[in-house]
Amino acid sequence: MIIHVVDGVRKQMTHHRQHPLSRNSKDVQTVSIGNITPFSSQAAYDVIEEQLNRQELLVHACPLRPKLAHYMIYQHLIVSEDLEVLYCPIPKVASTNWKHILGLLGGRLDENFIQKHTQRIRALYNPSQGVHSKAYMDAAHLLKLYLFSSRTNATHHYQLYFKFLFVRDPFDRLLSAYIDKYTTMNDMYRNYFSRLYGIPVNDITFEVFLNYTSNDILHGDVVDPHFASHVDLCLPCDIEYDFVGKIETFKEDAEFVIGLFKLSSATVNGDIFARGNAPSIQRGKYRRHNQFYQLVSDHVMDKVRQAYAIDFKLFGYDPFRL
Repeated sequence: MIIHVVDGVRKQMTHHRQHPLSRNSKDVQTVSIGNITPFSSQAAYDVIEEQLNRQELLVHACPLRPKLAHYMIYQHLIVSEDLEVLYCPIPKVASTNWKHILGLLGGRLDENFIQKHTQRIRALYNPSQGVHSKAYMDAAHLLKLYLFSSRTNATHHYQLYFKFLFVRDPFDRLLSAYIDKYTTMNDMYRNYFSRLYGIPVNDITFEVFLNYTSNDILHGDVVDPHFASHVDLCLPCDIEYDFVGKIETFKEDAEFVIGLFKLSSATVNGDIFARGNAPSIQRGKYRRHNQFYQLVSDHVMDKVRQAYAIDFKLFGYDPFRL
């Protein structure tokens, strides 16, 4: 099935960017995506309304940033030929979940494979064997863009493929990355940070992490993808993404994307699918913010706001909420 997004709101946009979502009237029965009409619900209509807002924000904010021709994007973006989809994974924004989902929807993986694979990785505690490894990518039949681009007519197919990404509030994402990489038994990251900046492992507090990471971004240094900005990873001002999802509305947004393939979210295991806007996650988020961010100085917080300023602006997050 080819998802060819060509009509609708694209014709209404006055800027060079275009938008794939459309609706013929206020009647929720007419909700459509290009030439596909898989939905007839208020929930789908609400997602499209929100997409219009998100895409309009990009239209107005993108001219504030120069266009880039970053070769690393070819190393980062993922292509599913089975689904005719291009996905930009952002670490700590459900990227592991989406690789599972794309493998399931493409028919290359099943729940038993994923469950056994996940259990084996946890037992070995070996990231090289995880969902981001070449072995897993091969099993799911997912390609990096540079491999796909070497194929005949790749540019033509790339233009037709459905392109999407999911983003997250930078404050939440940075805290999630710190907890995952520096407060768990992840000696690889702690030792690397210690060697890179000459800081004892036990002194890598959240404030220290934010300070050095923000400095690297502001100075244009190479940053680990787990901490790099959405803009540097996915170039949303250069690539016309058809759908911009958010971790804060993951359930609704993911159901919508999955629905494009005329499948339901029931196709995907609930543990993989439930993210972001689950009440327990939201409650835990605020507890963690109080625990970590209240110890960060105003000076370092200002650095974070400056380093991730484009992410805040492009995706409608409030840089002064903390």
